[in-house]
Amino acid sequence: MCTPAAGRGRVRLNVGGRVFETTAATLACAGRDTMLGAMLDASWNAGGHGDGDGTGAAEYFIDRDPACFAVLLDLLRTGGLHVPPGLPEATLYREALYYGLLDRVRAARLGDFDGDRLRLAASVPGRSPGDGTAVRAAPDGGCCVAHGGAVRVYNWMLEERRPVYLGHAPVNDAAYLDAATLLVAARERPGRRDDGGVAAFSALTGDLRHRFRVAHDRQVKSFTAGALALGGGCDVFASCKGRFNEYGVAVWDCNTGEQAGFFYEPPGCALGDADRLQWLDGTSTLMVATMFPRTDSSFISLLDFRDKSVVWSWSDAGTPASLEDKHAVHALSLIHI
Repeated sequence: MCTPAAGRGRVRLNVGGRVFETTAATLACAGRDTMLGAMLDASWNAGGHGDGDGTGAAEYFIDRDPACFAVLLDLLRTGGLHVPPGLPEATLYREALYYGLLDRVRAARLGDFDGDRLRLAASVPGRSPGDGTAVRAAPDGGCCVAHGGAVRVYNWMLEERRPVYLGHAPVNDAAYLDAATLLVAARERPGRRDDGGVAAFSALTGDLRHRFRVAHDRQVKSFTAGALALGGGCDVFASCKGRFNEYGVAVWDCNTGEQAGFFYEPPGCALGDADRLQWLDGTSTLMVATMFPRTDSSFISLLDFRDKSVVWSWSDAGTPASLEDKHAVHALSLIHI
């Protein structure tokens, strides 16, 4: 909580009872989109009061940790991150997030990104044998790992949050709708209903927020969800396999959670088994890839949901080749054509 006072040049900050004195120029280094930078905005300071000691320095009271603030202020002054022994890293990151300086702290700690000099910063051990189904990056720098019937969620320091458990329903894919919302696609188990499909969970608590429904002929049907993708402004896409051959790709409005359409699988295109979806902004189309070994042959298609047409497709079906010669196992568009 801050109590602003007008002033120019020097600025005095009382942080948790400890007084710091700096300059407006130093605070401006934080950027106007941060809390410290906002202190210099005239509209933010409208109606403020002087400190009354005749020094002319504006004074603010900030009810936060003074030890962490000292580190952050030094970062603004020098550009270097100097953390004293005994100051918990997690506490510093929490305070940096409050002031809007978390990205600056990350950059100072990890250095500038250089794709030619990548190094392992941290890792987490696996909890189950085999490979994870999906590893997805979060908008806030964290990630999630889908494995079996669970999705394990981590913040950007790889500290584990509360996981998402689906019981015995295997997870096929996961995606972040935003930093606080995780989408999960799950396989429907034989003889069970409503344990597959697509659902939204809190990325912070693991609680269920919404279940996405699919209707055919105005009847809600259970289904197995495969790959997930976001695109088209506010759309959620998922490859779907229904109990009665309702194969295709469903689309929902992420604002309402309601189904917006369904692209049924045409002859010669494997859509319901797709293990990769990617929205291409340039053409407003959805790339759908079903790759070996999920099916005996690989299929890649571009779908236009506006008129429910396949605008381009490719397959290695019919190509003379043994299973050992099947090399198309993944698809990715590097340019959103």
